[in-house]
Amino acid sequence: MVDQREDPSQVAKVRPQAAEQPEAVWVREFLGVGGTDNVTRFCIDDLNGVTLVRAVEAAMCGDLLWAEKCDGVGTQCMFDHSSDDDRVQVLIWFSSNEARLEIRRAASVKENDREPNAA
Repeated sequence: MVDQREDPSQVAKVRPQAAEQPEAVWVREFLGVGGTDNVTRFCIDDLNGVTLVRAVEAAMCGDLLWAEKCDGVGTQCMFDHSSDDDRVQVLIWFSSNEARLEIRRAASVKENDREPNAA
């Protein structure tokens, strides 16, 4: 009887990409339709110097760090995105039933710029 199993050393070592979480899909699709026009609420002070356009870019292109259903209506989620210029984290609240999306907080993340000690 011939063994018809594939040789593990010959199998491509490509893992299928994990399915994106539904919260990230909803936020990206919602913002993808209208960009900053679909942000139903934000406070300029909560952006901490991050532009609205950059905060939306972080949500659309960044990694979803976590998502949590609120006790009442809606879901909060945190996105993290690095560009050539900076790294931004943005906290978003959304309600898919009400078609609302709020940017609750945005911040530039500073990388630790310490140089190694020359001892």
